[in-house]
Amino acid sequence: MRKALQRFCLHRKNSAANGLGLVLRPNVADRDVIRQVACLCILLSEFRKCQQRRHNRDNDGRALIAAAVFPTFTRTLQAFVCLLEFLAHPCCPLGSIPRLRPCNPNPFTAPAQSLGTTLLVVFRLKNLSYPCLIILWPSVDWDAMKALVVQKPGVVELVNIDDPVPGPGWVRVRVCAVGICMTDFEVIQGTIEARYPLIPGHEWCGIVDAVGSPSDQAWIGRKVTGDNEITCGECVYCRRSEWRRCPHYEQIGFETSGGYAEYLLVPTSNLHSLPEEVSFDQGAILEPLGVGLAVAKLAQTRPGLTAIILGAGPIGLNCLTALKASGAIRILCLDLRKFRLEFARSWGAAEVYTDPGELAAAAARLHPEGTDIVVDTTGDIEIVRAGIELTCFGGAFVPAGFCRHKSMEIEPDTIHLKNMRVLGAGCNSGFTGVAARCVAAGTLLTESMITHHYRLEEYSSALSRDTVAADGYIKGIFVP
Repeated sequence: MRKALQRFCLHRKNSAANGLGLVLRPNVADRDVIRQVACLCILLSEFRKCQQRRHNRDNDGRALIAAAVFPTFTRTLQAFVCLLEFLAHPCCPLGSIPRLRPCNPNPFTAPAQSLGTTLLVVFRLKNLSYPCLIILWPSVDWDAMKALVVQKPGVVELVNIDDPVPGPGWVRVRVCAVGICMTDFEVIQGTIEARYPLIPGHEWCGIVDAVGSPSDQAWIGRKVTGDNEITCGECVYCRRSEWRRCPHYEQIGFETSGGYAEYLLVPTSNLHSLPEEVSFDQGAILEPLGVGLAVAKLAQTRPGLTAIILGAGPIGLNCLTALKASGAIRILCLDLRKFRLEFARSWGAAEVYTDPGELAAAAARLHPEGTDIVVDTTGDIEIVRAGIELTCFGGAFVPAGFCRHKSMEIEPDTIHLKNMRVLGAGCNSGFTGVAARCVAAGTLLTESMITHHYRLEEYSSALSRDTVAADGYIKGIFVP
């Protein structure tokens, strides 16, 4: 490193009039050299533009740039220390000890994943009027992203894969937050239909950073979330809004790559723009809020109706806030975990219970005419059966939990004689946009349910059943 810097200084007078670019690349594979040189050229070009905008006669728009590329951050720091020693040497032809400048955000070309490990050093050469910029960064694959891939049921790996490139009518979103849904656990275990290998993640939020069509340029830089359903939009089923019956139906995070990665491809027509005041965390959990809003609409919720919610996890809490916002009263909640029940109480539940028998007694007392709406989010067969019994004459029972294809025995006359409506809530297309508008207006805010944050590298802990079952856990978020 020292010898390379000495050669750099000795040959600086022979450089071209418009500046010099020097790349030091120890331990970098030959295939990466062209890529690094290209990055250097971009840096040089951008730096010249900055100098030209300053209209400084002394530097005349010229810049001297040296880039050292290393395979690890440790090697980068070692090189930086070596550089400081070299600059401090009395025979060094350069100026005084450089001033370390922060690099977040980097005004040049380093991608998001390397911002935290990039050092920028700016100083002046003796007897030269233009500045010298030395950049030290770890060696990275500039065209690769991190992603959690389910290779097959039960096999999850963190891998580096090529950055996705959007085609016409699609955009690329830089993922800033993605919710960990219990359905993702079913995808990982293979108990729900999916197409492997697969990147899961259907609760996402990020910033558009590339588009496939010139007409979509206005989306670049905007904070977005979106609908996950990908359909043709032209068949008879799409025209009826029966999206899941479309012969071309696919869902982000199930059939196509989801948000457990640094980048995600989404059809432009699926996007919903979010204002700056909506955080990435809140934006990532708009999809489950859409489920709650769909349940409230399916059940035909109106002011004065009573309700019971079985299960106070993320879906149950979203149903609670949507039902309450729609006018439901005296809402009762059931869950085994007291922490979640106290959370439900803080969100407006009238009373909370851990025992189904106590819940039934409370319902008889607080809902003397019967419970108008019962929502099950547990997927537990015994709880589902109890929910049907709790539903009043003409009431609505809404199964909103995944039962893992289990079967159960019911007495059809229970439904028939009570004129009960049983309403599946498994297809909620179009409600993410409604949720986005409610959050943007400040009407419904659910971010406080997020209790845990993880990096993708922490997937073993984040996707552990023990983690999800622990006291204090409600909702986890990956922050790629």
